[in-house]
Formats: sequence, C-alpha cells, structure tokens
Amino acid sequence: MLYKKYMLGFVFLFIFLAMSFNGLAVPPVQTTLVGSGTTGLVIEYIEDNNFKIDTGMEYHFHVYNLTNGVLMTGDSGISCQGHMHSKDGKRQTTLTAETYNEGWYFNASGGNFTEPGLFPYQIHCNDSVKGGFVSGTIILSQSGEETTEQEAMIMGFLFFVIIIIWILCLIGHHNINDKNEYDIGGGLMSVNFNKYIKLGLGFASYLFSILVVFMAWKMSLKFLTFSFAFTIFETMFTILWISVPIVFIVYIVVTFVKVVADMKLQDLADRNLKPYGGKRH
Repeated sequence: MLYKKYMLGFVFLFIFLAMSFNGLAVPPVQTTLVGSGTTGLVIEYIEDNNFKIDTGMEYHFHVYNLTNGVLMTGDSGISCQGHMHSKDGKRQTTLTAETYNEGWYFNASGGNFTEPGLFPYQIHCNDSVKGGFVSGTIILSQSGEETTEQEAMIMGFLFFVIIIIWILCLIGHHNINDKNEYDIGGGLMSVNFNKYIKLGLGFASYLFSILVVFMAWKMSLKFLTFSFAFTIFETMFTILWISVPIVFIVYIVVTFVKVVADMKLQDLADRNLKPYGGKRH
C-alpha cells in the first residue's frame, strides 16, 4: 500500500512537471518598432526582458528620429511612457521615462513585479509632431534569468535519472523478502539478512524523495511562471528535510531492534530451541 502511494505521488509529480514544461527555454521576445511612414521615432533597447519578482529595475532604451537617425535626448522635446499589463490584459502599471546622458530609462520599484508570469508591455514616445512605440513581453520569475534549451535539457535529464533511481529503491524495498526461514515445527532455519537491505532501501527512498522534490522546486523556480508550483515544492522540501533526523532515528532504532531479535533467534537455534518454547525435533 505504501509503495502504491509513492507511485501515485510520482505519477502526479511527473505529469504536473510535464504539463508545466511549456515554459522551458522561453524564446527571445519579438518586438515591433513603429513610426509613421518615413516620419516618426524609433525605440531601441536590449532584448533582455527577464526580471526577478519583487526586485526593482532600471529599463534603459534609446530613441532615434526615423527620418535621419538623430538620437533624441531629453532636450528634444519628446516624452516617453511605459505601460505594463496584467495577465488578463488590464493595465497594471504606468511609468514615465527619465533621461540620462543621451538615453532614457524607467525606474520601477519591486512593488510593480510581485508575481511571476508573462506580462505584455508597451513603450511609446512622442512630441507634438511625431511619435513611435514598441511592444513586447516582460518575463517575471523567481530567478530572473533566461533559461537556455541546453540548461533545460541537462536539468531535465538529471531529474529523470534521479527519479529512476528513486523508483528502483522503492521497487527494491517493496519486493525484497525479509522474512526469516522457519521449519514446519516453528524452529528457526536461517536468519534472512535481506531485511537490512530492505530497511536501507527504504531509508534511501526517503532521501531520494527529498532530492526529487528539491529538484522539482529548483526547476519550478527557474522554468515555471506561476507561483503556487514552487510554493508547493518548497513546502514539501522543507517538511521532508526537517523530518530527516526523525526518520534517521527511527531507521536506527528499527535496525537495532531487528539485529537484537535476530541475535536472540540465532542463539535459540544454536541451542536447538524454538522461539516460542520447546525443542526442535
């Protein structure tokens, strides 16, 4: 029964992560630079739209005259604003750009980025005659780092290997026969030392379950864009990790009790006595 519960937990974890991996290795954001015919403004910026939640940032960009390529500074009479939208498309934040040297930037506090996800944004600049805008998507995550396809494949492979080892430990723990062998009269014929292998595999299964949850937690921090996933895995890891000393003590105590019991049984067998009284025939 315990084995089946472990397997059900594994199946849930695997399906959940498989469905969530559509967030792996997010491709570069596609943006649109727009002017008005041959007259307008071009907004140019570095396409690094990965940011960490609850962390302030400065988003830098430059503005050029579409007609002649002249850099438009704060003295050019233009103004720039940015709008970030929530997941349902509603406007969430409006920022006014500030100038520095020959460029522009938005100074946004961490309060604007409180949850992970993909958030559309627009930046528009204009004066009384011309204007231009650019649009894209901000990627907010716990790590604030872009994940490459190679990183996703390596972590996915390691996760798969750890799960396979975990399953093998569970299968071994479940299938190993740990019963001592008795004759028809109840006398001990041999002590089955496989019980200690079974106990060891049980403890190893627990340790590997911690490693599986830890990997799932770290992968959710890096790849997923919804907060409840890594909150669940973090809570599971914390509970399992805190319980390690208790599980280890139980493992030692159970092992010690079984060793003492086997020693007594073996002593009775050596004296030709049955465990429950009487002599062997």
